[in-house]
Amino acid sequence: MLCALTQNAVEASGQAKILPTIRIDVSSDRYTVETGVTDLGPGVPAELQDQLFRPFFTTKPNGTGLGLASSRAIIESHDGTIGFVNLPAGGSRFWFRLPLAETSG
Repeated sequence: MLCALTQNAVEASGQAKILPTIRIDVSSDRYTVETGVTDLGPGVPAELQDQLFRPFFTTKPNGTGLGLASSRAIIESHDGTIGFVNLPAGGSRFWFRLPLAETSG
């Protein structure tokens, strides 16, 4: 999951004609852990946003359209969620949240 999001972020940042720069952040609260991948690319066009996580949808010439779709399936099978936001200054942040495991104590 993180690999697919990171690879997409590097490729998106490369479209902006700048040195590809990404940021990976991890945060948690009492119930979940969230991992985010932020890029400095062009963001996700509004007309493509509803299709991003569908199997076989791709914007890449040699893409399979399985990276985000399989990431979503894996994350949801573990009761998690995945999504993205376009950032006001440009770029986007893809994130996924997973529930923390209960520990016996």
